[in-house]
Amino acid sequence: MEADAGSDEECSTAAGPPCAPRTKKRRRVSALYAGDALKKSTATKKKKASASPAASRVLLPRPKDGDKTQVAAAALVPSSCQPSRPRTILAVLMEKNIVRPTAKLSYRRTTRGPAVKQGTVTGDGYIRCLCGCGGRAFTVAEFAAHAGGKATERASAQLFVGDRRSLSQCLVQLMRADVRKNRSSPTPSPGARVKRKCTTEQGDGDCVCSVCADGGEMLLCDCCPCAICDSGEFEPAPDEFTDKTVIYCDQCEREYHVNCIRSKGDQLECCPEGPWLCSQKCSNIFQRLQGLVGRSIPTSVEGLSFTLFRSSKLPEEEAMAAEEHGKLRMAFDVLHECFVTLIEPQTQSDLSHDIVFNRESWLRRLNFRGFYVVGIEKDGELITVGTLRVYGDKVAELPLVGTRFAHRRQGMCHLLMNNLEKLLGELGVERLVLPAVPELLQTWTESFGFQAMSQSGVSDKLEIAEHTILCFQGTTMCHKFINKAAAPQR
Repeated sequence: MEADAGSDEECSTAAGPPCAPRTKKRRRVSALYAGDALKKSTATKKKKASASPAASRVLLPRPKDGDKTQVAAAALVPSSCQPSRPRTILAVLMEKNIVRPTAKLSYRRTTRGPAVKQGTVTGDGYIRCLCGCGGRAFTVAEFAAHAGGKATERASAQLFVGDRRSLSQCLVQLMRADVRKNRSSPTPSPGARVKRKCTTEQGDGDCVCSVCADGGEMLLCDCCPCAICDSGEFEPAPDEFTDKTVIYCDQCEREYHVNCIRSKGDQLECCPEGPWLCSQKCSNIFQRLQGLVGRSIPTSVEGLSFTLFRSSKLPEEEAMAAEEHGKLRMAFDVLHECFVTLIEPQTQSDLSHDIVFNRESWLRRLNFRGFYVVGIEKDGELITVGTLRVYGDKVAELPLVGTRFAHRRQGMCHLLMNNLEKLLGELGVERLVLPAVPELLQTWTESFGFQAMSQSGVSDKLEIAEHTILCFQGTTMCHKFINKAAAPQR
């Protein structure tokens, strides 16, 4: 097994002086799969991981009416999501006591302007109109359109509760409350990411294997090599940007020496304030994904849309960031309904929350900066959700995907996967990988066309070994090659 030795950017909450430089030979993660290299690893530093942290990294689907063992396990970490309630933004605000059930809502052109349309919040998170249209229930966007709002306007800014707070202000209140609650979680940084040295507090690295997510006897990988020169040396000084500074590509997450980048003709004088992309391919993929964030793409099924969103890394208007946060909160609640809460032993945090909200870490295994959330939306409600990370054009991963209980066995997951594979094909991504729990392994292989990587030989594992693919104990890593499609006309 191979443990990450803290060679990535350190957590903002870490403290203490830098640890002494390691003198052990730096090795590629792929060397773990090579028999000859593995035999030579006896001289490498080892450490024992306790059994308890490893045991807590088991991914369990949350049962609805499952067996007694599953129900008992789920009861230990109850879900914050109520399965009977739709996951609309109003439902989330009601659960957090920010908006009251049956509260009055009005659509207004300005804060103190007259009400154009009025309605009440229903118990399931919709707006029931009071204008004499038959008491139809609307989503937030539908109610704004019903009141004559423009598609270019933010509906949340024009909807007001009885105390004259706008729905946008309610979303800001939700975001601020979540930020205070998760104050210890490092927030996504807007600038390019550079490599930092681990601190003494971070010690000898991780207690969980970066490859199989298990504990036991570890081989410490001190430093991943530069993608150009194949050297693992770097300058860890946080306030300097030198030839030996290592910078990460914000799409494929490979490492590059600044000197190697400059030798290729890129005059990188200082650390970029925004994302840095290593190639035109990565740039095209990044721009395409960013262009889809927040958009609803119609699917082949009427009334259902495919959507993609992500925690904002750029300093934007607080109200816009709060709307993004509200959608991510909806997605997080769907995952809580689908999976038993998984507490990461290293950080003692909810792993689903860390992924959805792009928590950054000095450990590669726990650095979720590059994740997006994909979903199927119906009437303003998220019903199927997946977490997606795209490592350039080689591989994409989907570690978590789930459908709400009320919408299962209706083809929702198939619809999500079809639209996702279409998108990945347009991006030129070669394959998609995911960890399958034992109960669903046959479904993924027979119904969705995936293949268990344990059956496909060592070569497939070697091809993705340079990327930190998220996996869990007891799961089987599966993959599927993507048919490339022509890029859409813009």
